[in-house]
Amino acid sequence: MEKLELEDKNMVKKIMRDPLFLAQKSTDATEADQQVITDLLDTLRANLDHCVGMAANMIGVKKNIIVVAAGPFQFAMVNPVITKKTGAFIIKVSTTGMLVPLKADLRFPISGQ
Repeated sequence: MEKLELEDKNMVKKIMRDPLFLAQKSTDATEADQQVITDLLDTLRANLDHCVGMAANMIGVKKNIIVVAAGPFQFAMVNPVITKKTGAFIIKVSTTGMLVPLKADLRFPISGQ
């Protein structure tokens, strides 16, 4: 029974590919969204062969949470804030196949600040 509980808590989620859903505005995450972070990290780890980052909306949750793989590490960024815009570059968003211009430096608030 205990093993079932662990499997329920750590889940690889299906990746959303609906552009209309992905374009919807997300809301700030709270401490109640810890399970979303766990599920998002599990889903990222299951897709590391072709993915370096994911947003919560990619697993069907409209919260301001992203996870990133950097070398051997995977980590979450909760409620990131754009603080400064710089030079542009183009990335390919694999879930929709769209090309998206990005111009931003991000700041990630640390709890208690």
